[in-house]
Amino acid sequence: MKAIASESEKLSVLLRRTEGGVVVGRPERPLDPDAGPVQRFAHELRSLRQEAGSPSYRSMAQRARLSVTALSRAASGERLPSVAVVRAYAQVCGADPDVWADRLKAVAKETTARAGQEGESPYQGLARFESGDQDLFFGRERLTEEVVGLVREHRFVVVLGASGSGKSSLLRAGLIPRLQTLAREAHCEPEIRLITPGARPAATHGPLLTPRHDGRERLVVVDQFEEIFTLCRDRSDRWRFVEQLLTAKDPAGGLRVVIAVGGTFSDRCAEHPGLAEELRHTALTVRPMNRTELREAVVGPATPRACAWSGN
Repeated sequence: MKAIASESEKLSVLLRRTEGGVVVGRPERPLDPDAGPVQRFAHELRSLRQEAGSPSYRSMAQRARLSVTALSRAASGERLPSVAVVRAYAQVCGADPDVWADRLKAVAKETTARAGQEGESPYQGLARFESGDQDLFFGRERLTEEVVGLVREHRFVVVLGASGSGKSSLLRAGLIPRLQTLAREAHCEPEIRLITPGARPAATHGPLLTPRHDGRERLVVVDQFEEIFTLCRDRSDRWRFVEQLLTAKDPAGGLRVVIAVGGTFSDRCAEHPGLAEELRHTALTVRPMNRTELREAVVGPATPRACAWSGN
């Protein structure tokens, strides 16, 4: 039982120690520069940072006016960063941004040659991003950090946004993969489940939301939460589902909940006192992208495909 309980403790510690999407105090995971061009380039970025005196990513982010996550991921070896991030990374480390932008483009061409993906479009169009699309999900790093921060501080989190604002993509390709990465780095295996309410939410998802006392932490992400109004016609089932979700506020149950709801349904959500309370204190709104984020969303997916971007 003690070994099981340690999983809950690990996740709790992980969430407490997560700062800007990075596990504070934990060294970067080892990289094999011979594993491929992406890993080699990340290794070179880490070496550059070491030569600059190993500044913290937080101090680098403040100087570069970028997020901690964007800079740390650039040297993670998970995927190639954008030209803008590489230029900023190089500049704060005292290197020539143009030289490093050229190096990135060369690595991107090498990556494309290996993958043979010249004819494949990296863009989703109007389709939402899924968890498997995380390598193409750019421009929402800062917002992902904010959601991770809320999950760290609260056991019940509400994500609001207009239809088409990117709530589903944020949860599926931003929050969930990021928490999975952080969990792997912390050597814990929390249970993360993604659901939609459907027509009978309480009956369908009740077993998943039942408080457990096995010591294992669970995160349940509820996308399309407005289905409790649009699909569920049984008022008692609807509010019973809400009550089931709100049990997350009791730490003993080992449950954390994130719900995503269309902004036009916030008034309907406020009909339930407990849900209204969470809307006041733990809600985050998915806002439109600013100019920098839009550029990342356009340039980022194309960079690994070696598209011809100037980087200016």
